[in-house]
Formats: sequence, structure tokens, C-alpha cells
Amino acid sequence: MNLPDADIITTTARRAADTLRLHLNPVYLFMDAELKQLPETWNRGEGTTLHEGRNTVRRMRLAGVDVAVKRYKRLGGLKRLIYTFFRPTKAIRGLVYSLEYRRRDIPSPEGIAAIEILRGGMVVDCYLVTVMSRGRNLFPELVPVEDYDRNRVSNLADFLVTMHRRGVMNTDTNLSNLLVDATPATPFECIDINRSVFTAENFSYRSIVRNLARVTHRRDLLLTIVMRYATTAGLHPQAMWDDVAAELDRFERKIAMRNRFKTIFRKKRTNH
Repeated sequence: MNLPDADIITTTARRAADTLRLHLNPVYLFMDAELKQLPETWNRGEGTTLHEGRNTVRRMRLAGVDVAVKRYKRLGGLKRLIYTFFRPTKAIRGLVYSLEYRRRDIPSPEGIAAIEILRGGMVVDCYLVTVMSRGRNLFPELVPVEDYDRNRVSNLADFLVTMHRRGVMNTDTNLSNLLVDATPATPFECIDINRSVFTAENFSYRSIVRNLARVTHRRDLLLTIVMRYATTAGLHPQAMWDDVAAELDRFERKIAMRNRFKTIFRKKRTNH
């Protein structure tokens, strides 16, 4: 997997039971010492938890800077092999992609560092450190709101057009991965961007349709977004909505089928 070029400094530090590998945005060299102590700081429970699930996100303060720290789920045996030898970790992708977003003038919290913990030469844990955004999550401001802000939605559609025209696409685009009003000049910010793709050319119409179908399952809201997107991009609104709606149908059928298989598998495990 090829990553965009990025100016990153990589150092390693041997510890009692493992090795810490630090990938650092050189703008934040002054944080080097505190970043190398981050796993211990984390294990002491420091910081404020913002999200806890498969991955955990905390707000912390390092070297006088408010940062967001994401600790990814600990890697199992197969994934340790994959992320050590064949694929960059999500933390490294998050760091490099954040710098690429900013290079292409698409707002995203600035990446500070990716930290990998290795045991026996294999990656077992990783952390992503970014500047803490002041933005709010977009999902609760639109999806559960019956009379949502249509100006906000129009601006969102225009923002997605701008992203795609600048050769940036988050293949995990959804309203939970967008922040709003980080600054007066930044109406939207992208987070959770490690599944992004970049191009120096135009994205295909088919890839844009697939991308838009991931934005939300709320059909009336998605309709408004797609119609505005098509108008701004100079495409046929109704034809584009028909294509996005069909893609969403396929996506939801795939999710339903996957959930059925998971339910069957869990029942079999319980019975045994």
C-alpha cells in the first residue's frame, strides 16, 4: 500500500519489555519526550475520555498543547503480521493522510504523531495524536433532527464537491466523521480519515455515487445532499439520486446479510 509523501521523522526507543516507534510531524519536535512517555501516561488513566468503543479517544494536554489521542484496538495475531510487514498501521495512515488533507487544503485536525508499540518485532498497539479540534460532531445536528438546517446541508454538499475536485475521498464518509464550526473560517473538518484515497485526476462517477451512498441512511436528508451535490457539480440531480439510492439499497442489503450471518454464527457458538 503506497502512502502519500510526507515529511515525518521516525525514531525508536527500547523499553523494558518492548520497543516504541515514534513517527513525528517535525513541526512538533518539542513534544518528542512527552510523546515517548504517552503509553505510560495513558495507562495511568490521564486525560478525558471522549469516545470508548472498539477504539478509545481521549483529550490530553502534552507540552502545553491540547491534543486528541486515539488508541486503536490491540492487534491480534494475524493483524500483527499484516501491520508489521504488509500494511501501514491505521495510526500511520491517519498521520500521513492528515498532512495530505492539509496539503490539498481540506480541513482536518493536524496530525502530530503516530506511535507503535512492538513486542518480539511485531506491532501490538498503536496511537494517533492530533491537534484537538474545537468542532462539534455533525451527526447529532442533522440525523435525529426533523427540521434540520438546510443551509448547513447545502454547505456540506458543496464541501464534498470541493473534496472530490481536489482529489480527496474518505471512503468511510459519514456524518459521524465530520466536525462543524471548528473555527469561523472552517465550517467542516474531516476526522477518522485512514480509509481515504487520493488522486491527481478526477474520481469516477461510480466511485462518487458509492461514496455519497455512505453519507447517511436517512433518505430524505441524503436526497437533499445528493441533489445539491449534483447541481454544484454540474450533473443531473434526479439521475444521480436514482443511482445513489440504488447503491444505498445494495449497501443496506449487504449489511443485513452480514448481520444475519453474524447472528447465526453467534448462535452456533452459544449452542456448542
